[in-house]
Amino acid sequence: MGKIKDPQLFLLIKNFLLVYLPVQRKLSGNTVTTYRTVLNQFLAHVAGAEGIPVMAVTFDMVNAGSVNAYLDSLTGDRGLSSSTRNNRLAVLRAFVSYAAACRPEYISLSGELSAIKVRKSDRFAKVDYMTEKAVEALLKEPDTRTAIGLRDQMIMVMLYDTGARIQEALGIRLCDLRLDRTPTAQLFGKGRKIRTVPLMANTVGKLKNYISVFHKRESMLSEKPLFYVERKGQLQPICDDTVRIRIRKYADAAREKCGDVPETVYPHLWRHYGE
Repeated sequence: MGKIKDPQLFLLIKNFLLVYLPVQRKLSGNTVTTYRTVLNQFLAHVAGAEGIPVMAVTFDMVNAGSVNAYLDSLTGDRGLSSSTRNNRLAVLRAFVSYAAACRPEYISLSGELSAIKVRKSDRFAKVDYMTEKAVEALLKEPDTRTAIGLRDQMIMVMLYDTGARIQEALGIRLCDLRLDRTPTAQLFGKGRKIRTVPLMANTVGKLKNYISVFHKRESMLSEKPLFYVERKGQLQPICDDTVRIRIRKYADAAREKCGDVPETVYPHLWRHYGE
């Protein structure tokens, strides 16, 4: 076995497959195996194109060009469907997004991959996946000059960044957040399963602004809900049906400006962005 030329690349892949996906995202063993297979195939494709061993592949070789070449080989040489192509792209985007969250120098690479278009003729692309443009269009719709608009945008940002289920996002308390040098959010899933997910720097900035408006006198150790409504002087978590209705409203408005916004947008769809 040859010497690894870019240890950071392979360390990130290792942590992505062994820690982030199964421990933090709680993905099934079969799903993690699929991610591993795609990454192995991609590395082998890059190595073949460069005429080098897989161990000599570096992060500099991971770019829009190499990803497009790999995707083209799926639908060309292998004759795989557009749906398979889009799923492979989603896996690579997920890994690069994870790498960008760990290493800011890869943020621009994440932007490169987000610009690669999914196959519009495929049902997966229309219904089960949101592009970067669609996400950006949706996040611009809430009027953040108002308290409700600021809250609604923050909910969508958290759904996008954490991959949380709607109940998990709305169940976040102030004490579940860590906004220090290694920012994270603790999520409580089905069966009270706990997972901790990293937060992007942009999310942390928005969270601090949101908290300064909605929790200005609260300690970060407070067990009060991050997102709430006030009824009869009591703070209560927001109903998930209310969030679904408001997201649909924003989606209808965003679709008029951005054709990438799916016909039906619902909270669970955010979990498929970048997966």
